[in-house]
Amino acid sequence: MVERITMFFRMIAISSCIALFPLLLGYLAGGIADILDCPIADGVIDQCLVGPLDLSTVLNVMLLSLWLLILTFPLGAFGVAFSLGYVVFDFLRREKA
Repeated sequence: MVERITMFFRMIAISSCIALFPLLLGYLAGGIADILDCPIADGVIDQCLVGPLDLSTVLNVMLLSLWLLILTFPLGAFGVAFSLGYVVFDFLRREKA
């Protein structure tokens, strides 16, 4: 029974990570741009120089990953709902036996 509960929490953790990873990337890109004083206009970082490197492309890709939330958030919510349903179904099945 303990291993089933552990598996349940693993399934919820994996589903939550899948759902929220693009959000983490977007906030990370915004934080890096804020620390480096890179201007963000209309969700696009114009120029972000760190020494000879221009990080604007990397940060823009990280910001654009926020659009993946449209796909990953419902997928993660479905995973959490499936995990909860699985545990309830398994619990009810064990109670009958």
